[in-house]
Amino acid sequence: MDDGQTGLSWEVKAETGLRSRQHSYYASASRETEQPAQCEPGQEDCLAVTYVDAVNQQQLCGHDDWRLPSERELKRCSTGASAIRNAICRR
Repeated sequence: MDDGQTGLSWEVKAETGLRSRQHSYYASASRETEQPAQCEPGQEDCLAVTYVDAVNQQQLCGHDDWRLPSERELKRCSTGASAIRNAICRR
């Protein structure tokens, strides 16, 4: 989903597979304070950066430069246009 305000593209989750909305990931290798993560079977870990690498290898939507949003970008989308907010914060 393209965000006309920022020029960013946001991933819309799928029902199954690598991009399943049921998957969750660790923000970092330090998992002491985080909830258990659940990711694609066969993925070596459930780290967010590993997920980004996998999506880039698949060239999702023709892009191989996907990344995690910054805190500022997330805050902006949560208060921005309703279509972006609803697509991202649906979970």
